[in-house]
Amino acid sequence: MNLKNIFLVILFICCAFIANAQEKSVLSGQVVDGESLRPISYIHIILESTGRGTATDENGRFNIMINPSDTLKFSGVGYVTRYICFEDSSLHEGHFYPVILEPSIEMLDEVDIFPFRTYAQFKSAVIQAELPDEFVMPELDLEHIIGEAVAHNRIENPTMFSASPISYLYNRFSKEGKEKREYARLLAADHLKEKIEKRYNKEIVMALTGIDDNQVLEEFMEFCQFPTDFILNVSEYDLLLAINECYKSFIAP
Repeated sequence: MNLKNIFLVILFICCAFIANAQEKSVLSGQVVDGESLRPISYIHIILESTGRGTATDENGRFNIMINPSDTLKFSGVGYVTRYICFEDSSLHEGHFYPVILEPSIEMLDEVDIFPFRTYAQFKSAVIQAELPDEFVMPELDLEHIIGEAVAHNRIENPTMFSASPISYLYNRFSKEGKEKREYARLLAADHLKEKIEKRYNKEIVMALTGIDDNQVLEEFMEFCQFPTDFILNVSEYDLLLAINECYKSFIAP
């Protein structure tokens, strides 16, 4: 190869390098949180065309070399991944580009964790627990403590504590104990409903008002809306009188 050809090859390489350098641009910017607008550090910024990239600094700032029409991928823990394509017209040397990332919210299912499967295992673990030699169990006036708790509605059922403190703790915080309390609450609600229906029901209203259409009867009882305390505590005569007065208002034009 003569000197002229070598010169042409070198000239061609230089021109290609200069052309490539002219195409690339330095993109500078800052990534911020979409809610607080605070800078986000250590966000990954990847060039989709090459797989190379960088990360934001402690102030959320970044600098990266890109070609026209390159697509950048912005991703980070706790944020929604965002893809941005920078067209030729949007790239300006020295221009500062803010990038906003929205927080990613993921709802996890509730999980109940219990260290013991049964009450027997729980009680055995408490009894066998080893305490330090210098530990002294304080003397507690349990009757006074329970009385205060009941007075301030911190214990729903004091009989749960009557057997032993271990039984109370298990019934108070275990899954089985919660299910028992819910069952007791439902029984109490059913008992209250039964007492109400004995004093105020469709048969009584039908006999007093003469309404024989079931739909109209339900509309009337919905219209009256007597308070529970009133139904349970008022005399039978006053209750019938109240039903009669409510019926007059119900049929009034």
